[in-house]
Amino acid sequence: MFRMTLITLAALYLVLAVAGRDGGKDEEALAAAPQAAAQTAPIATSLADPAKLTPVTAAAYTTDDTPAPAVTPVRLAPMPGPSLRPAPEYRGREEAQAVDGGTLWAVNTSSLNVRSGPSTGNAVVDRLTRGEQVLVTAESGGWVRIRIEGDGTDGWVSKKLLRPAR
Repeated sequence: MFRMTLITLAALYLVLAVAGRDGGKDEEALAAAPQAAAQTAPIATSLADPAKLTPVTAAAYTTDDTPAPAVTPVRLAPMPGPSLRPAPEYRGREEAQAVDGGTLWAVNTSSLNVRSGPSTGNAVVDRLTRGEQVLVTAESGGWVRIRIEGDGTDGWVSKKLLRPAR
């Protein structure tokens, strides 16, 4: 293993030594560098001396009075197929349907605990399943007070587990 590593390193060194030569082009570039610096020196000194600068008048920037060509709007053809709608995660929060005494919401989770107060520390009074509609009567911090008309259940649930009823 050591012998193979040594042979590989020796071969790599030889390849770089032979392929790395540029035939003396670096020496020519280094010799031409002072000449290039001498050519740019007058420009730098003339910019440093404000007396040698000539002012530019506004007349140098005027253009003729021909108007630019008008851009004609292009009407795009409608795409075939159904109209596109944003994905649910990018849709804005829809407004809930207003009903007498509150707004109508639907359960958006498989199971939802209805509690006696606006906290997970309060007792569970009922359980709802996905799609059941509830009437939201009050809101407090991320919790909403709900009422279910059919069985008379009244309690609190987390608002983030509800969606507006359709």
